Amino acid sequence: CGHCLHGVRIATAPSGPRNDRCGRWSAPGLQFPLSLRGAKRRGNPSLARTGAVLNYLDLPAPEELEDSFFENATDEKASSHKESVAYNIRGTILDEGIVNTTTGTLSVKEIKEIAKKHNCKLTTFLAAVLCQVIIKKRKNSNKPVKISIPIDLRPWFDSKTLRNFSSYINIAICDENAGFEAIISTISAEIAKIDRKYLEKNINSNVNLQKNWFIKLMPLCIKKGVMNLSYNLLGERLQTFAFSNIGRVDAPPEFEKFIDHYEVNLGRSKHNAIAVGLISFGDKLSVTISSKLSEPITERDFFKELASLGASVYIESNRRDLYGGKNV
Repeated sequence: CGHCLHGVRIATAPSGPRNDRCGRWSAPGLQFPLSLRGAKRRGNPSLARTGAVLNYLDLPAPEELEDSFFENATDEKASSHKESVAYNIRGTILDEGIVNTTTGTLSVKEIKEIAKKHNCKLTTFLAAVLCQVIIKKRKNSNKPVKISIPIDLRPWFDSKTLRNFSSYINIAICDENAGFEAIISTISAEIAKIDRKYLEKNINSNVNLQKNWFIKLMPLCIKKGVMNLSYNLLGERLQTFAFSNIGRVDAPPEFEKFIDHYEVNLGRSKHNAIAVGLISFGDKLSVTISSKLSEPITERDFFKELASLGASVYIESNRRDLYGGKNV
């Protein structure tokens, strides 16, 4: 996650409590960069401990240390939904450690107005555009295009934990002839299924695995191998791309005038070709696509499609040969 402050880009790469679900931030995860910045302005008496800025000298409260998975697990049956392997975008894979990043900056108001014309919300609209772009390019494969949307569980279960507490939903688009409106309907219908009961089943699945005595007694070297195998079979292979929308974020008044915008870069996925992070500050919506492919086809077509639908997009990328900062 990063934000532009006084013309300087400040980037943080957390790997701890708020780094939910394989690098996908929850909105409260922005406490870290804001608190980091706040530590340098702690002389300001108005910067007391708040929900957005924490004082690093304070001891964590009990509820911040809570394992909310165990706290909210129930005796209900765990989720047993079986999923199919997803389509994986093809291309030339870059050398290990290299990731191509392309960020499009859009107007929140403008995108919401366009989404409203299609009777859907901003997240659904952007996800549908990307799904349509991928489906058009899919060749010689019957595997579904599947979008994985992380879910911050804290507001659902009134949790204040600083530890990982998130889930996800995988949404499959199977019909290669599906039109844009049909894709929107599918995504909207699946998101509408999310309720507390649905999330409790996901929590129970997570907790049941941790409670398994066979796994508990397993030597660490074997356990790591089993977990890696499980991840390969049941992790990213069940999704085409992750689509994480942090939503609208605010900053304390003391910081707000210095911040231009935020960006969320999910980094290079282990199996998937791309990952998408969204975040908005004021009227600026940043959509960052990180890719391990040499060809920028997906991100190029995605932003072109948005432009064709009436959106103004400003592109920035670490690929200076193709973009280097320009309007589309």
